[in-house]
Amino acid sequence: MCCVSLGACGNGGNSAKGGASKTLTIDQTFALSSMDPQRAFEATGYEVNHSVYETALTYKGSDLTKIEPSVTTYKMNDDNTVLTLTMNGEHKFSDGKTVTVDDIVYSYQRLQAIKGNPSYLLDGITVKKVDDKSLTLTAKSSMPQMPSILVAPPLSIVEKSVVEKNGGKLSPEDGAEKYLTDNSVGSGPYMYDKVATDSSIILKRNPYYTGDKPYYDRIVLNNVAATSQKMNLEGGNADIAENISQDESSKMDSNSFAKVSGMSLSTWFLSFNTYAPNAGIAANTDFVSAMKHAIDYDKILELIGPDTQRPAGLIPFSISGAIKSDPNLTYDPAKAKEYLAKSGYDGSEVKLIYSDETAHLSEVAQLVQSDVKKVGINIKLDPQTPANRLSQSRENKTQISISNWGADYPDPANYVSFLPADPAKDGETKGWSYGKSDTADAIKPYAEAAENAKDEDSRIKAYEDLQHKLDEVGPYIPLYQPSSFVMIKSSLKNVTNNGIWGIDYAAVSA
Repeated sequence: MCCVSLGACGNGGNSAKGGASKTLTIDQTFALSSMDPQRAFEATGYEVNHSVYETALTYKGSDLTKIEPSVTTYKMNDDNTVLTLTMNGEHKFSDGKTVTVDDIVYSYQRLQAIKGNPSYLLDGITVKKVDDKSLTLTAKSSMPQMPSILVAPPLSIVEKSVVEKNGGKLSPEDGAEKYLTDNSVGSGPYMYDKVATDSSIILKRNPYYTGDKPYYDRIVLNNVAATSQKMNLEGGNADIAENISQDESSKMDSNSFAKVSGMSLSTWFLSFNTYAPNAGIAANTDFVSAMKHAIDYDKILELIGPDTQRPAGLIPFSISGAIKSDPNLTYDPAKAKEYLAKSGYDGSEVKLIYSDETAHLSEVAQLVQSDVKKVGINIKLDPQTPANRLSQSRENKTQISISNWGADYPDPANYVSFLPADPAKDGETKGWSYGKSDTADAIKPYAEAAENAKDEDSRIKAYEDLQHKLDEVGPYIPLYQPSSFVMIKSSLKNVTNNGIWGIDYAAVSA
């Protein structure tokens, strides 16, 4: 696959040298289901919208240890239940109007009301305007993670009047998504120019941006298969490639190209559908345990390459609460056969779905297939596009999938999404939920301990215990945490690789 864009191929960084318009061209394999900032929940939407929309708070560069003010400053009360945000200078939307407290309140309430995938980020939080300079977010119980949540791109600040004019409502019937796919209403350094979500997204400068003027006039993000990105970068059709494999990067000229590493907040894992009518044997706990002991995890690490790590839980090592090992995740074929016999598995075909948004996923799937076949499990591989995989997983149509979770904010509380559903909060659900599953009920006290822990040490211990319990009875098998890096032309400067949103386009120069 060659460079695909809207009239942008062939320029790359060359247009940044002496031309009237400076263009930065980036290759990425799109993971994208929506451009609406309150609905976008995948890597591509996060990266693009970080440069189009501002958030109340932010991080600088790749440092995820210190929260910085952006549109607002912040202050937490002593028991971590009330977060007060105060406007921090003047910020302008791309139509020249000033960002107000009302815009921030509306953005947060819209995120809650539309009930999209990232809506959970503000579950149980009351958002209220105090005056023209400040607002509060009030939680029902201690939420020390609240400031870090506000950095996540789904907490982007949109222009209330424009969103409402184009179908925006504070309800699940909100109809602004189509408008927000083609039109940006943010106060970030860039704004949408042309958007084709299956091929290319082009940004141009926001003329009213109140921060430092970005070096590049245009950003062109092309949807390119990982296997073609090295050729595009070396051929001058791209300045940055985000999905080149470790093996391919090691073959590139170190004088012309450089690797930019970042803090990885991503883990790859096997996920088992717990809804038996659709999942069949994959919903059986003993079958899952058989899989947990049938996989040779070290072979996967060798395949992915240098700096790949193996967390024993879903929380990556760059976040507190990660664990390094667990007895329920050991390569032990004899134990796998014991669990398989208990499960009643009859040898029938079980489907494993995966997509190709990063290199080696097909090889990982083949390794899993080969390993579990040795203990008697018959896996059929079902490769899909990233969009189809996401759709099937969210609609409960899979049996087993290879999935990726990139943290929405760098706190272990982000991983409560992997816990059983709570009918009291979530309503009736199909599958794994408290009160309807023995394994779910076994996890509940560990989940409550993690949620109620106050100080940092007790929180870390509680999340470690919770992950060990998930390893014992949960429907997940953590596989690996890849190193995080992008390849760039060595002439580029100030390229940072942030674990939340990837590349900060406005920071890059030449």
